[in-house]
Amino acid sequence: MRGKTDQKDKSGREGLLDEPGAEPGVASTLPVPGRPKTVGGVASERGESVQSAPRLSRLASGTHRPPRSASAASCADPQEQQCAEEECDADECGDERKPPADSVDCFGNDKRPYLPLMLFGTTLIGALHMLMIQFPLIRDELSWGYSIRAFFLCIYVMTLSCLVYCVLCDPGKLPVKEMEVFVQTHASGELPRRCHKMWLFKQPIRRYDHYCRWLTNAVGLLNHREFVLMLAGLLTIGLGGCLVDFILVVWTSSEGRHFTGFLLIMHLTYSVILSLLTGPILRLHITFVSRNELANEYKHNLFQVVRDATGTAVQVNELDDAEFNAGRQCQAMADKGLKDSNRTQSLPSIAYRAEKSESKRGIFKSQQNCSIPESDEVTEARGIGTAGSPCRCVQGVCFSLFERFKESRQHLFILQARGFTGLLEEQKVMKVLSPSGVGPGSDQVVIFRARVAQLEMKLAEKLLTPDDVPEEERAPSVLQPLVDAAVKEVPELQAVEDARMGMTEDKMYVFQMGNASGKQAIYRRKYEVMGMVLTQQEEFLKASRKAVKSAKSSPAIKELMELKKNGGLGMTKKGIAKEISRIEANDNMAAIIFRDVIPKLEENPLGDALGYLSATFLLILVLALFSLCLVPPVINPDE
Repeated sequence: MRGKTDQKDKSGREGLLDEPGAEPGVASTLPVPGRPKTVGGVASERGESVQSAPRLSRLASGTHRPPRSASAASCADPQEQQCAEEECDADECGDERKPPADSVDCFGNDKRPYLPLMLFGTTLIGALHMLMIQFPLIRDELSWGYSIRAFFLCIYVMTLSCLVYCVLCDPGKLPVKEMEVFVQTHASGELPRRCHKMWLFKQPIRRYDHYCRWLTNAVGLLNHREFVLMLAGLLTIGLGGCLVDFILVVWTSSEGRHFTGFLLIMHLTYSVILSLLTGPILRLHITFVSRNELANEYKHNLFQVVRDATGTAVQVNELDDAEFNAGRQCQAMADKGLKDSNRTQSLPSIAYRAEKSESKRGIFKSQQNCSIPESDEVTEARGIGTAGSPCRCVQGVCFSLFERFKESRQHLFILQARGFTGLLEEQKVMKVLSPSGVGPGSDQVVIFRARVAQLEMKLAEKLLTPDDVPEEERAPSVLQPLVDAAVKEVPELQAVEDARMGMTEDKMYVFQMGNASGKQAIYRRKYEVMGMVLTQQEEFLKASRKAVKSAKSSPAIKELMELKKNGGLGMTKKGIAKEISRIEANDNMAAIIFRDVIPKLEENPLGDALGYLSATFLLILVLALFSLCLVPPVINPDE
C-alpha cells in the first residue's frame, strides 16, 4: 500500500524534495516515487510520449509518497533494481537515501569496506585458481590452450581494473562553480536534469544512476561505463568458468584425478553463484542503456505510462492512490481467477488418477490372497521344490529371488574380506546359503558350492593386476606388430636411437681423447666436452626431423595415430593409452615413435595460427572497449 499522507517541503518551496542526509538548501527534482510497473491489469509502456505529461525536469506536486521498502523477498519484482544489492542490509551498507550506521567488527574496524574487498578478493582468487589448475590442464590437452589463457587473462585484467576505478574514482560530482552558475541562472533553485544529491558527497552527482553497496560508491556520469564493463566481465568470467570447469570435471573424473576434480567443483560452484548474481543486474542495466534511462529514473517511474480503459496514455506518477490501489486489486483478482480456472480444469485428471491408483491397489490386494501354480523357470530360479508346486504369489517369488541375491552378495563380500582363500567354515556357509529346511547333504548345497568356486576364480582373475604378473609371462602388446612395421617402414628411427647417446641411462657419454687433449690441463677440456655435447644434440635434432618427415607417408604410423586418437582393436581410448605406456617402458623404438614422432605429426600449425589470431583479435576488442572508458563523456549543458 502506498503512502497517503501529504507532505510539504521544509523550505516552503513546493515540489523540492530534500533527500535524507543531504545538506540543507540543495534540492532534488525527483517526482512522486514508488510506482509499480503494471497497474490495473493494463500493459505499461516506457518511453512513450504523453501529451498530458509535464516536462520531466519540472517540479513535482506537493504530495510526496515514499517509495516501497526494498527487501530480499521482493527481488523477483521487476521494479527492484539489483537483487544482489537489495539483499544487503541498508543499515549496515547504506543506500541512496541514507548513510550506513556506524558499525565496527570485533577488532574495531569499519565494516563498510568489506563488500568491495570481498568482491575484489573473490575475483582475484578465482583468477589464481584458473592460473594454477585450469590453464595447465587445458595446455596439456589442447594445442590452442594459450589462446583461452590469453582471453581469460584479458577479461580478468579489464574486470579488476574497472572494479578498482569504480571504487576509488570520482563518479561525476558537479563542480562548485558550475553549481553556482546554474543556481544564478535558475531562480527556482532546482538541480540540473538527472542530477541527484546523495549523502556520500557534498556536491550532486551528474547523471546519477544508483548507489552500489558492493562498491561503496555512487554510479554516475564518470564511472557508469566502467560499471557496465565490470558487470560484463564478471558475467563472462562466471559463464566461461562454468563451461571450462564442467568439461574439465568430466575429463578428470574419467582419469581418476579426484583431488583435482574436487578443486574444479569448488570453482564451478563459485562460477555458478557469480553468474546467477551478476546476470540479472547486467540484464537490467543493458535494458536501461538501450533506452537511455537511468536506474534512478526507472525506480521513480519517470518514463512509465499506462493506458486506461479508453486507451489514453497516462503517466503513472499522475495517478492518485485510489486509482492505483483499485487497479492493483483488479489485477490481483484477475490473476486469482485465472489460477482458479486452471485448478478446476485439472480436477478431473486428478480424480481419474486417484481412481486408477485405487483400482491398482485393489488388484494388488487380490493377488496377495491368490494361490497360483509356479512355472518351471520360476521354480528353477528359486532352487526349491518341483515344477508345478504351489506358491503364494508372484510377488513372493520376486521377493525370494531378491533375498537370494542379497545373500549371494553377502557371501561374496565375506570371500573378498578373507582374501579369496576359499577356506570357509561349513556352518557359516550353511547359515548364509542354505534356506530353511535344506540339509547340508542335499544337492542344493553342492550346486551352491560349485557356483561359489566359479565366482572365486572370476573375482580372483579381476583382482590380479597385470603388474603382479612376471614380465616373461605377460602377453605381447597388441601394438607390437604395428610398432615393428613402423620401424621397417621408417629406417630413420634407428638413426634417432643412435643419436640419443647420453640421454638415457643405458647410453652414457663416451669421448675419445686426442693427442692434443692429452697435453692440456683437465680444466681446459671442458670446451672440448661442450663442443661434443652440442654436436651430439645437433645430430639428434637432424635425425628427428628426418624421421618425422619420413613417417608422414608410413601407413603403420598413421594407424598408430588413429588408435591413439580414437581407440580400436577392441579397446577404448583409455585402454590404448595404458597399452602405449606399457610398450614405451619396454621398447625404445616404441618410445621414440610415441614421444618424439607422433606428437610432431599431430601438430597443426594452421590451426594454431588461427587460434593465435583469434586470441589477438579478442585482445584488441577488449582493449578497445577498455579504451572507451578513457574517452571523456559528452556532457549535456542542461544536465
